[in-house]
Amino acid sequence: MKLKQIRQAHTRKWARRKEACKALFSKGNLANLQPTTVRLVGVSIYVITTAFVDRFIMGAMHPTY
Repeated sequence: MKLKQIRQAHTRKWARRKEACKALFSKGNLANLQPTTVRLVGVSIYVITTAFVDRFIMGAMHPTY
């Protein structure tokens, strides 16, 4: 698998997760917190932090990323 293909798949994956997070926050679920919402917010925060760390590591390894 070429590096370009891997990178494209990677960005597509994060775009999907980012959309999910946006949908979660735009619904205003933070106002009425239910246990499932709390879990989803925790997952979204985890996804955002891992995305940032992953982007940082990739940027450090591949400056063109």
